[in-house]
Amino acid sequence: MTAHVANNWGPGATFLADGIVYLPNSDVEMQGVAASGNYKCSKFVTKTFTTKGAVDLNFAQVKAGCETLSMKQWADIPIHIVR
Repeated sequence: MTAHVANNWGPGATFLADGIVYLPNSDVEMQGVAASGNYKCSKFVTKTFTTKGAVDLNFAQVKAGCETLSMKQWADIPIHIVR
C-alpha cells in the first residue's frame, strides 16, 4: 500500500515487537492505556506516529538484543521525532 494507510492500535494495545516495524506510508495511532514490552532492538518507521492517552513506550536498544536478532544497533541519534 502506498497511500492513505492508517493503523489504529488500542485502546489497551501492547507493543511486543523486536526488529524493524516498517510502515513508511502508514499513519499509526496508539491510544488508551498502551505499553511496550520490547526491550531488545526495535526500529520503527512510519509516516506519522500519534499517541493518545496513557501511552508508555520503551524503544531502548540493548546490544545483546540487537546481536540476537542479527541487527546493527543504532549508535547515533536513537530516536528522531518530527513535530
